[in-house]
Amino acid sequence: EMRKKELSLINIRRSKHALKPAIEIAENLKSFNLASLASHHFPLSDINDAFFLVDTYQQNIIRAVIS
Repeated sequence: EMRKKELSLINIRRSKHALKPAIEIAENLKSFNLASLASHHFPLSDINDAFFLVDTYQQNIIRAVIS
């Protein structure tokens, strides 16, 4: 069974120049673990904590994912 998967790339303030190269990499790879790019994961209920950490660069945060 073949399934199609969609990927949404959203540009954020600290990755302004990374969006185009990220799209090019994603287009050229057959598979890539995008989850490995996020250093932190938060439920929607903790969105304020997530934004605080990203804004203040605490806990060695690189990318945060809100689920």
